[in-house]
Amino acid sequence: MAELTASEAINARQSRRAFLDTPVPRETVERLLALASRSPSGSNMQPWNVYVVTGDKLDELKAVALKAIANGVDLGAAEFEIYPAGMSDVHTERRLRNAEEMFGAAGVARDYVAGRMGQMAANFRFFDAPVGMFFSIDRALAVGNGQMAHLGMFIQTLMLAAQAEGLDTCPQEAWAILHDTVAPWLGIPDEQMLYCGLALGHHDPDAPINSFRTDREPIESFTTFLGN
Repeated sequence: MAELTASEAINARQSRRAFLDTPVPRETVERLLALASRSPSGSNMQPWNVYVVTGDKLDELKAVALKAIANGVDLGAAEFEIYPAGMSDVHTERRLRNAEEMFGAAGVARDYVAGRMGQMAANFRFFDAPVGMFFSIDRALAVGNGQMAHLGMFIQTLMLAAQAEGLDTCPQEAWAILHDTVAPWLGIPDEQMLYCGLALGHHDPDAPINSFRTDREPIESFTTFLGN
């Protein structure tokens, strides 16, 4: 398969929520991470740490995570505000619309609570992807969230590099709510904060939820041009 151009990869990338069990060679993962490491960061601080889980260890981790979910978990337990309390009505409306459309694509009715919880739990199987990744950042660098943006650029570069090679991804902040369970299991030191997970693999083209593609606002809604 020919690699995509940057524009093609950007337009093709979408968060996939059902994967095939087709393996991804470690050499491929290493190459993608090396490409992602070229991402920009303030003063070249490179504030990212990556944990890659595959095979039997991934199965073990999924079992641990699903047990934690079954025992009950605080959905607001992340160490940072995923959805800040002061969000504007515009952002709140977009978030709610996104949820409705995603569950609709999965065939889960609005009032089917068990179905929605089941779809939520799929996060903690990495949507059956063969590669699970976690990203953390030194706590000192997360203060004020400045370096969090640079970690985000690394993750975006990784996703686009994967897309260019015909692989699919899904970034998952949901994993942050299980930091008390996941961080010790991964061996993340106390001075690092778990930010998110990411599923990597080949998407299942027959899964209805993979037809779900979010829209985007026109540039006029978020851009101000000054000058000629």
